[in-house]
Amino acid sequence: MTQQLALNTKNWKIKTPNGFVPFAGVSTMGVRQLYKLTFDDNTEIECSSNHVFYTEDEREIRTNELTIGLTLIGTTNKQLISIEPTTIEETYDIIEVEGHQFFANGLLCHNCKFLSSDPMLFDTMVMAVLTEEIKQIKPYGTINDIIFFKPPVQNGMYLAGVDPATGTGEDYSTIVVFEFPSLEQVAEWRSNTMSSVQAYYQLKKLLNIYERAQATVYFSVENNGVGEGMISLYEADESPPELAEFVSEAGAKRRGMTTTGKSKMKACVTIKDMVERNSIKINSRTLIEEMKQYVRKAGSYAAKIGGTDDLISSCLIVVRLLEEVSTFDQDAYDKLYAHAYIQDDSEWSENDYPMDILF
Repeated sequence: MTQQLALNTKNWKIKTPNGFVPFAGVSTMGVRQLYKLTFDDNTEIECSSNHVFYTEDEREIRTNELTIGLTLIGTTNKQLISIEPTTIEETYDIIEVEGHQFFANGLLCHNCKFLSSDPMLFDTMVMAVLTEEIKQIKPYGTINDIIFFKPPVQNGMYLAGVDPATGTGEDYSTIVVFEFPSLEQVAEWRSNTMSSVQAYYQLKKLLNIYERAQATVYFSVENNGVGEGMISLYEADESPPELAEFVSEAGAKRRGMTTTGKSKMKACVTIKDMVERNSIKINSRTLIEEMKQYVRKAGSYAAKIGGTDDLISSCLIVVRLLEEVSTFDQDAYDKLYAHAYIQDDSEWSENDYPMDILF
């Protein structure tokens, strides 16, 4: 499936605060979580997670940011009394309305602006905001080429994703670390020259740093060919970090995380949702730049030509770690499922992917 735009060739008009005006057309928005909203006048509407409304103080707010009790602007203002996730479906919306506002189902909405034919994973407006915010962030320090954005917290808990590479100057071996349960990025390492052996010892150095703070780190490794070598080194290590726990997929015979088309797509949609509802905090400029170049390719997602996506790959491992941890930790469960239903791997088809639209 490709992103599609149906132009308004009939000069149809839509109701706005300034009367009826023309609009450019209707565009596909991709596969989105839908929600049923119920209001105090007993009306109900169904809309996507990224649909933009206006609160009574004229503040823009997305569906996945709504809370019960909010009053939304409409032809008659309405108070929200219920929010219920329903299904995940292909969605559509009006684009390019003069003034960028229109009424739908009696509520004032913000229109979408068609951007480009590149089906980017992450919302472009969110990336623009994060690009500005990241300029104010300064790393805490560097140890053994590992960038720390925050120092280890005594008795803290962390999630670390590892995506190994060959070290031949092409793809990067990467490690990203997120504090839990805040899911703020606290550390990062990348190298395209270190072998898998060197990368393992780099991982061990990082884990030892957190162990000195008596912190627990749940970590996992992409178990591709290079990753299997790193996993073998860990299994043969006679003195691995004691407080670090290697997490593998439940029920899997192989250690680490095996990436399939379905598991990758599921992780992509999950991290997209988390980034866009601000439940995960990115502190790395390099990672933000990768996110801005992460596009649909050959039934999956990858960097644009000339770009990299290795840090994103490590983040996808963290998302899958979070899913495993959610089976026994309520905070992890809430991070994943409080705002949206995440499908089981068996429910995904080749067409289950989000599209790039700017609200």
